[in-house]
This record gives sequence, C-alpha cells and structure tokens, in this order.
Amino acid sequence: MTGSRLELICPLLFLSLLLSTTAFAQSQPTAASNPSPAAQAANALYQAQRWDEAVKAYDTLTKTDPNNGQAWFRLGSSLMSLNKYEPAIAPLERAAAILQGPMAYYTVGSLYAKLNNQEKAFEWLNKAAGAGFGGLARLRNDPNLAGVRDDTRYKTVEAAVERVARPCKYSTEARQLDFWVGEWDAQVNGQSVGTNVIERVEEGCLIMENWAGNGGATGKSMNFYNPVLKKWRQTYMSNNQIIWEMSGEYKDGIMQYDGEMISAGSQPIMVRVKFYNQAPERVRHTQENSTDGGRTWTNVWDATYVRKKTTAASTTR
Repeated sequence: MTGSRLELICPLLFLSLLLSTTAFAQSQPTAASNPSPAAQAANALYQAQRWDEAVKAYDTLTKTDPNNGQAWFRLGSSLMSLNKYEPAIAPLERAAAILQGPMAYYTVGSLYAKLNNQEKAFEWLNKAAGAGFGGLARLRNDPNLAGVRDDTRYKTVEAAVERVARPCKYSTEARQLDFWVGEWDAQVNGQSVGTNVIERVEEGCLIMENWAGNGGATGKSMNFYNPVLKKWRQTYMSNNQIIWEMSGEYKDGIMQYDGEMISAGSQPIMVRVKFYNQAPERVRHTQENSTDGGRTWTNVWDATYVRKKTTAASTTR
C-alpha cells in the first residue's frame, strides 16, 4: 500500500483477522461438565460401542436424572445402533425437548425418514434447519434420507441448511467487495507498477489479496465482513513489515477503509483507503495519509486496476 508507496505499491492487502465462523461442527450434544459416576460408566460403555449395556445404563440414568438430555440422546442413539428404530424415537424426542439443539432435532428427523414417516421427518428436519443445523455434507450423505430426497420439501430443507453452512455465499454485505476479485494489472498514470491477484476463499467469507510490485514489494491481505459489528475489516502485511489495520464500509460503489499504517520504529500514520467500483474491468484505488491526527490529509496513492483478459468474465465463483 504505501509506506511511501512507490515502488512499492503494496496495495491494500487485507489481512482479515479471520473468523469465518461458520462451520457447524456438532456431532452430538455436549456432555455434562461434571458427569456423575453413573454417567461416566454409561459414557464409557457408549464409547466402547457396547450398545446393549449402554442401553441399560442410560435407561437407569434417565430414570434417576430425567432432565439429562445427553443421557436421553445416547439412549436413543444406542437403540438405533441395535437397529431398534421404533423404540429409539421416544428417548430421542425427549432429548430434543430438553436440549433444543439442531443436532438433536436432526437426529429425530433422520430417524423418522428411515421409518418412512415423511411428515414427521420434514417436521423435525425443518426444526433442525430453523435452529441452525449446518451439516450440509451430513444431510446430503445420510442414507436414512434416501427415501425423502425426491420430495420437493427436501430441497427446501437443503437450501436452508446450505445458508447456515455457507452464510457468506448468501450475504449481500459479505459480497460487497466481489468487484475486486480477479487478476489485475495495477497502473499509475498509465504505467504498470505491479500485479494483484484477489481471491475469494473460505466459502466466500474471506477476500485474499496477493500483491507483487514491479520493484520487489510484495504483500498479502485478508478482508472480511464482520456481521456483528456490521463493518468490513482489513489487515495488510508487506514484505518490509509495514502493516495496515483498518475497518470500513461499502457505500455508493466505494469501499472505504479508515485506520492506521504501522511500521517498526515509527509513529502510526492515519490512513484512508478507497476502492471505487468503476466497471467490471476497472477498479480505482486511492490512499490518503494524515500525520496530524486527521486535521489534514495528503494523497499518496492513486492507481487503477485493469483486469487481465484471462479473468475479464469471472468476478464471482
């Protein structure tokens, strides 16, 4: 971007502080933090896949501790592992009522699908999707659902689960910087000063910049939209250890970042960076610096990105 930006042109590489969060990762309800000896014994049997003994242990445990959602869930799961599907329904529904979590809801829906009860299957699968179930691969590969995938309601469930699993793909805000994605020739006054490859990664939640200046300067940045703060975030690191830390927003075709440029042994410099969405083939990129706390600003960078022909038709993935 600029340290003095010249040969340099370390165009704002965004180094997003990550997050992306969204990966589902729940395989079953979480165990209690301090399980009783009886629960520990039952859990050991469950882990050892000694299903008959696990059923007996969890049956006893649910009688003494009827609000133990995990015990009910594992009782039902153990019964399923013994191919006792009908008896598994009641404990799994009890578990779902206590836990009220997406995985518990999904398991009940999956079991009803296996039992060819489509109405109940979709009732519970929709509950799972509404509660935030994002196990898209599980949904698509679950053999229990083979009999319901031709039902039009399945596509609705799948679409809802995909929106949870891949939120940035469907977020208008998270796609505001898509116009910058591609391979670019960076030009100042019509002269090439470097190249930039901008990629969308992490299911579209992260915009990664890869800068290479003609004079040897390089850098990378990550950009992401923070849905909690409702702001974009960018962090950039160059090969000469100059760092940009900025946050911003997209408005009227312009992504504006404000923050600081930091380098070892120097006071932070206030920076204001803008990306202008001019056309599918062109993006203007400017930077202003302030060394007096924002009272005055100096334009230190004004470049135009010209899309390389190999990527002219591909700004989205």
